[in-house]
Amino acid sequence: MHKEGHVVGNHTYNHALLTKLSVEQFQSQIAKTQIIVKNAIGYTPRLIRPPYGEILESQLLWASKNNYVIVNWNVDSKDWKQLSQEQVTDNILSHAASGSIVLQHSGGGPRQNLSGTVAALPTIIESLQSRGYKLVTLPELLNVSKQL
Repeated sequence: MHKEGHVVGNHTYNHALLTKLSVEQFQSQIAKTQIIVKNAIGYTPRLIRPPYGEILESQLLWASKNNYVIVNWNVDSKDWKQLSQEQVTDNILSHAASGSIVLQHSGGGPRQNLSGTVAALPTIIESLQSRGYKLVTLPELLNVSKQL
């Protein structure tokens, strides 16, 4: 992903529900992942996307104090429900607007079928571009550095 030019962020060590963790457990989730990602791609990500979009205020405050940027989404493809190509396409195109952050997945659990989201991508990209939208990375959209 990194070699293709994608920005890599931190999504925790094991997809923990952060609202069930103490600040210390949260910090451990982030720190373990940071080491792995830095060793793999050469930089320490600044962006954190909490699993399920859930995070405690104390965790947000720690992240902000440590120069992280928490990123969630405002358009849910709902592809995690293993939807068809048509459903994923409609969920995105009917809600996307300038500045949207779309939640999509590239891999799921061992029995999760995300072929609908993969098949939907060309149509989604072409439709958004034909509407005049430019697809950008999160650091470009948010005007922040990808790394600490």
